[in-house]
Amino acid sequence: MPDTMNDGSSGETPAAASAQSTAALSEPGLMSKLRNLTLRSKLLLMLLPASLLSMGTVAILAYETSKQALTQQATDQVLSVRASKKQQIENYFRTMRDTFGLFGDDVAVVSAMSLFKDGFNQLGRVRLPDDRRRKLEAYYRTAFMPALAKRSPRDSILFESVWPRTDKSIEAQTLFIAENPAAPERSRLVDHPTSNPYTLAHFTYHPWFRDVAHRLKLYDLMLVDADSGAVVYSVMKEPDFATSLIDGPHANTNVGRLFRQVVAENKKGLVRMSDFENYVPSNLDPSMFIATPVYSNFKLTGVFVGQLSVDEISRTMNGDKSWAQDGLGKTGNAFVTGPGNMLRSEHRGIIEQKDEFLAQLKANGLGEQIVDDIRLTNTGILRLPMNMEGVRRAMLGSPGTVIAPNNNGQMALQAYTPLSIPDLNWNLVAQIDQDEILAPQYRFQRNLMILACALALATTLAAMGLASRFLRPVHQLIDGLSRMRKGATDVVLKASSDDEFGKLTDSFNGMYQTIREKDQVIVEKSKAHEALLKQLFLPEVANRLKRGETQIVDRVPNVTVIYATIIGFVKETESLDAVPSMQLLSELFDAMDSIAAEHGVERIKTFGEQYIAVCGLTVPRLDHAQRAVAFCDALANEVKRIVIEKGMHFQLRASLASGEINAGIVGNNRYSFDIWGKPLSFVRRLIHDTGGNEVRVTADTLALLGGSADFVEKPVVQALTLGPIRNYGRQLGTSSGATGMPVRQAAE
Repeated sequence: MPDTMNDGSSGETPAAASAQSTAALSEPGLMSKLRNLTLRSKLLLMLLPASLLSMGTVAILAYETSKQALTQQATDQVLSVRASKKQQIENYFRTMRDTFGLFGDDVAVVSAMSLFKDGFNQLGRVRLPDDRRRKLEAYYRTAFMPALAKRSPRDSILFESVWPRTDKSIEAQTLFIAENPAAPERSRLVDHPTSNPYTLAHFTYHPWFRDVAHRLKLYDLMLVDADSGAVVYSVMKEPDFATSLIDGPHANTNVGRLFRQVVAENKKGLVRMSDFENYVPSNLDPSMFIATPVYSNFKLTGVFVGQLSVDEISRTMNGDKSWAQDGLGKTGNAFVTGPGNMLRSEHRGIIEQKDEFLAQLKANGLGEQIVDDIRLTNTGILRLPMNMEGVRRAMLGSPGTVIAPNNNGQMALQAYTPLSIPDLNWNLVAQIDQDEILAPQYRFQRNLMILACALALATTLAAMGLASRFLRPVHQLIDGLSRMRKGATDVVLKASSDDEFGKLTDSFNGMYQTIREKDQVIVEKSKAHEALLKQLFLPEVANRLKRGETQIVDRVPNVTVIYATIIGFVKETESLDAVPSMQLLSELFDAMDSIAAEHGVERIKTFGEQYIAVCGLTVPRLDHAQRAVAFCDALANEVKRIVIEKGMHFQLRASLASGEINAGIVGNNRYSFDIWGKPLSFVRRLIHDTGGNEVRVTADTLALLGGSADFVEKPVVQALTLGPIRNYGRQLGTSSGATGMPVRQAAE
C-alpha cells in the first residue's frame, strides 16, 4: 500500500514524513529546513492544522449560536403565552365584575330578594316535627360529615359547628336538602311539593337564577338578607343555604367576611371579591366569591353573591388542556398564584400525570402531608406551594423572565408578571423546562461531535492520500480539463511537459468562465422562477417551495376566513366587451389586494366576482377577527367609491367564520394553494343568506369580537352537512369596533 501512495519523488511513509517535519521544525534554520521539505510533507503541514482548526471554530460558533437562538425563541414564545394568559384571566374577572355590577339594580333581582326574604321569614314559626328534623340530621351525619372527613382526615370538624342554628334554617334546609326529590342534584328542583310563600318564590325565580349561573359559568348564586345575614336563596342548596353569614355556622368563611364587607361599605354598584379558601359547605373545595349590594327604593335590602367556578379559572389558564398548541410544548405550564405562593389555578402536572408529578415533588422535598392532601383532593389549588424564583419576583410587582429551578427541581425558563385584578393579590407565571428548550441543541451537539470526529479522521486520511498522489495526476488533470473546455468527448489523460501549475491555472480560468456563464443563466432562471412563485402563491408558501418542500400542508388553529362577492357585477358588465369587463374586475381585485395588505389579510383565490381570503394564516394574529371585519368595511367603502366613479350599480357582501383550517398545496400536476375546513364551509353557506352591503359572522367570530353591539342576530341558517348555523350580521362600513356589549336580538 505505501508503494501505491508514493508520489514518485520520495519513498518515505506518512510516519517518516511526520517525523521528518517535526525534526525540521526543532532544528536551527527553520525556513531553510521548511524549504527542503518535500511537497508531500508541506501539504500535510498545511492541510491538517488548517482543517482541524476550521472545523473546531465552526463547531464552537455553531454550538453557541444555536443555543442563543433556541433560548431567544423560547423566551419570545413564553412571553407571548404570558401576555395572552394575563389578558385572558384579567378579562375574565373584569367581565365578571362588570356583569355583577349590573345585578344590584336589576328589577328581577330586587323583586326576587323581596319575595325570598318574605317567604323565608314565614318559615320556622312552628317547630318542625321531630321526624322531619331527623331527616335533615341524617343527611348531615351520614352524607355531609363523612364527605368532609374523607376530604380532610386530619382535621376534626364537629357536627355542632355546621348544624343550622335557627328553626327557619332547619325548615328551609329540610325542604330543599333533606326532602328534595331531585337529590343529589338539588338545583334541578323548581316546584317543591310543599306549598308556601317561600316555595312559590322559588318556583318563580329559581329557573332564571339557575340559567344566569349556567351562562356566567358560576358554581352557585346566593341572595343574602342584608339585615339578618340569612342566605335566603341558593342555586345549589348546599349546607350554607338558609344559614346566617353574620352569626351562623359559616359566618367566619370568606363568603361571610365578603358579605359583611359589602354591607359595611354600603355603596351602590360596588363589586367585591374574596380570594380562594377551602370552603366547608362545598366539601372543603377551594372556593372564591363575588358580591354586589342589592337596593330597593335606595335602601340596602340584600347582597347578591356568586361562587366562582374553580374549573373555569383553571380552564382559562390551561386553554382547555391545549398546552402544546399554546406554545408550551411537553413540559410548559401557565398558572396563577396568590399569597403564600399557593396555586390559584390547577397545575398541568396534576391534570396530566398526577402520580408521576407528585412523586417528583416528593423526591424534590415537598412534605408528605401536602402530597397526600393533593392526591386525596385531586387538586393543587391552596395546597401546592409554588416556591419558584419567578413567583417570588412577581410578588415584587414587576414582570420579567428568569431561568431557575421549578417545583420539580428542573431548570426552567419562567416568565412572570403580577395580575391587575381588584381585591386579589395574584401573580401569573408561564414556564417551560430548559431541557425541552435546548433538546434540539443537545441533539445538534451530539451529532456535531460525531461529525467532527469523522471529518477529522477523513481529513487526515484524505490529506495523506492527497499528499502522496497529488503530483502524479496533475498533468493528466490539466490536459483533460483543457480538452473538456474545448468540447472533446473522448478525454484521455496523459502526462505533459508543460509547467503544471501554469497550465492548471489556465485550465481553471477557462472552466471558471464557462461555469460562470452557466451559473448566470441558472441565476436568471431561478429569479424568474422565484418571481413566478411569489405571484402564484403567498410569500411564505413560495419561500417554502423555493426551499424544496414538496408537500406543504399545515393545520392552523386560529384564523378568520373571509368570503366576499360583488352582487350585480355580472349584470352590470353584460353589456361590456370582454376587455373592459376584465379591466374593471382587475381594478376591483387590485383594490381588494391593496386593502388586504393594509389589514394583514391574505388572499387565497378568486373566481369570477368571488374573493376568498384568510387573516392569521401565515402570520398568527390575536386580533384576526377584528382585522377581518375592518377589512370588509374597507372593501365596502372602496366598492362604493368605484360604483360612484364608474356610474354602475353593484354592492359588496361578505361572510366571516373563525376557527381551525387546513392549508396546503393541492394537486400533483397542476397544483395550487388552497384551504379547507369548517370555517370555509360556513362562509360558503352564509354568503347565500347575506344581503347587499352586509357582513355575516358566525358565533365563534362574534365571540372573538367580544360580542359587538353592531351585530344583530340573524335567523339560524340550516345546512345539510353542517347543521344549524347561528349567525349575526350588520351593514358594512358602519363598525364602531368590538365593545364587549351583548348582541342585539333580531326583530324576527
